Amino acid sequence: MLDQVETVPLSYFIDELMLLDGIEQPMAEDYIRKAAIDFCTKTQIIRRTLEIDLIACADEYLLDLEDCDRVVSIQEACGYEVLNKEPCNGLNCSGHYVWYVSPNSLKVSPAPAVSGGKLRVVVAVAPKQDCCELDELLYQNYREAIIDKALAMLYKVKQARWFDLNLATIHERDYKQAVTLAGADRLLGARRGKIRLRAGGIYG
Repeated sequence: MLDQVETVPLSYFIDELMLLDGIEQPMAEDYIRKAAIDFCTKTQIIRRTLEIDLIACADEYLLDLEDCDRVVSIQEACGYEVLNKEPCNGLNCSGHYVWYVSPNSLKVSPAPAVSGGKLRVVVAVAPKQDCCELDELLYQNYREAIIDKALAMLYKVKQARWFDLNLATIHERDYKQAVTLAGADRLLGARRGKIRLRAGGIYG
């Protein structure tokens, strides 16, 4: 993998959650983990760049990622068209394709004729279910969004002392707005601040 990945522990996200009456740290961290997985899966904001050594006649390659990462999708592959599924194998099909094979492989078509080539691939990733750390980018730029999602889920826990559907709705609304903005960040390649509209519109 070509990226230098910096991470932070789940505990960096839990201060607001620990204010809930009776919550314990393991539960707070578990909900942060669930929120981060949902956020990364929906936004595909966390990416990794890989360089794969191509081998003659080999059409499937392992995606070598950090232990805490799992593949969400293939975003780019230099010289290849990225497909959502395996392409047609008929005689009339032509082109160079790659597609994702669960849980952590990539297939190429056609298979390389000779060894020695390299394929640079960009994949979107999300944390695994057992991760204990998150990408530092989530902490720096999207901490509030992760917390909103975690609180939205926690406030729906009926047996908890903090159960409150109204607050759950508020945090879920804020989270959805953050997901939309993060999607724009991904497309633009930079982080934007929150957009606030006044009653008169953007220019009002």
